[in-house]
Amino acid sequence: MVRQMKKEIKTEEERIKGERARKVHASFFTKTEEAIERGYYLEAMCMEFSAIEARMTVIMRELGLQCGEKKISPQHPDIPLKKKFQCLRYYLKDEVFKDTYFDSAEEIGKIMDWIDDRNGRIHRLYADTEKYEDMTSKNKVLAKQGLLYARTMYDEANRLKNMNKRHPEKMKAFRGKCLKNNVNCKKLEEYLRDLRSY
Repeated sequence: MVRQMKKEIKTEEERIKGERARKVHASFFTKTEEAIERGYYLEAMCMEFSAIEARMTVIMRELGLQCGEKKISPQHPDIPLKKKFQCLRYYLKDEVFKDTYFDSAEEIGKIMDWIDDRNGRIHRLYADTEKYEDMTSKNKVLAKQGLLYARTMYDEANRLKNMNKRHPEKMKAFRGKCLKNNVNCKKLEEYLRDLRSY
């Protein structure tokens, strides 16, 4: 009886938490679109970056990759976002990504470029005030791109969540490959070493 009550309470808590998360995610797109319409491009890019980073964590966790987990010890530091993208691009040819929302590994490279461009613009904000108009028009383009990339990340995270529910055997097979790579990591290390531009 007590066990059943606890299970019902937990289920209700999960439902409330899920509903709250859905509202937050829905408002993200509304608020970001409004920011772009009003000319608050840097604010929009900050929201987009946060969404991309959060969705990447969900994607990695759904895939069962170690870089989806938060590391707390010095021996296992947090994996930088860019490394997570490199890892994702490496695995994109796997069967798990057959129906992916990513156009190709090239699109993942474009998202990484977007992150670099966005970071550079945030840090150079007041460094070049003479080119303000030119900078503003480029920020607008970047903010619109960021919204598209954030939407792709959301869609991909949801796709993988659904795949985990409907086809857990596929995800289990993928995790097996990943764990094997994590033991010796030779392939991934070689791949990351060859990424000259990142």
